[in-house]
Amino acid sequence: MTQNRKSIRLVWFALTGILVVWALRQVSFAEMWLTLASIQLPMLALLLAVNSGVIWLFSSRWWVILRALNYRPPYRHLIAYRLTAFGISYFTPGTQFGGEPAQIFLLSRRDNIPSGDAIVSVAVDKLFEMAFNFAFLGVGLFITLQTGIFAVKTPIAAPVMALSLIVLPLLLPVLLCSGKFPRIPLPSRAVKSSVWQKIAAAIHIVPAKSAALCHNSPRQMLSAAVLSVAIWLALVAEYRLMVQALGLQLSFSETIVLLTAARLAFLFPTPGGLGTLEAGQVIAMEALGFDPALGLSLSLLIRARDVLFGLGGLWLGHRLSNSPYAVKDLTK
Repeated sequence: MTQNRKSIRLVWFALTGILVVWALRQVSFAEMWLTLASIQLPMLALLLAVNSGVIWLFSSRWWVILRALNYRPPYRHLIAYRLTAFGISYFTPGTQFGGEPAQIFLLSRRDNIPSGDAIVSVAVDKLFEMAFNFAFLGVGLFITLQTGIFAVKTPIAAPVMALSLIVLPLLLPVLLCSGKFPRIPLPSRAVKSSVWQKIAAAIHIVPAKSAALCHNSPRQMLSAAVLSVAIWLALVAEYRLMVQALGLQLSFSETIVLLTAARLAFLFPTPGGLGTLEAGQVIAMEALGFDPALGLSLSLLIRARDVLFGLGGLWLGHRLSNSPYAVKDLTK
């Protein structure tokens, strides 16, 4: 098993390298440099402010869920914990998961919230996040098919499949509220650990706790869904601003196509979507009829933003995990 995992990792690293090289070979470095250098300092400042605002908004759904569980940690703590989780997830293979244990650990240790309820809050927040992430991908794929930018004939069933991808993920919160969400199996060797046994016990109460949340706090759960939509609207606005910073004016549908390509890239099990992000933006930009150098420039802008906040998250995580008063010190 270990050898197979090593082989799979080698294949992914090789694929990443190939994609990076391919993306670099498609563009003119001179044009890419001119594009990036044309960004004015006021626009960079505005981008940084909007990026920070989006990060602030990310914690809003988690905050609502914790309030539904009758906990009221300071909002700034949740921002710090989410940023820590992002840093961990971003620099490890697969950006969809990885930092959640840090969120649970920090919330439990620093805000005196029982680990079981901390797990429930993170699990419900993550479920809403995944449901709306995949729903957006469905919307993006549907719009992409409707634009007909790729010179291939799509099957008649493709739009139906895209619409299904919009609807089916949104059924996950409904399923969770019913209390019938399937249990998550743990590796046999993990079950032998006393720590993992405690975690498994906490995870197994998530469906019941979530159903109780929906029954006792329907307004908060509806607010969590509304905030999920608001987060995606903010992400679209942020992405559109980055495109405008490069001097490019896109229609709404073109913006969604490019953003969908970026989000799909992060589904691949490479750290930060390395290679897949660059190749995806180059392909999508060229398919829309624009200079592929703009695609690589945009991916580098996204990469700079994510690395900046990812490193900030790792630094915060180090401070928070080593000093019981770190959050207070950092937020004075």
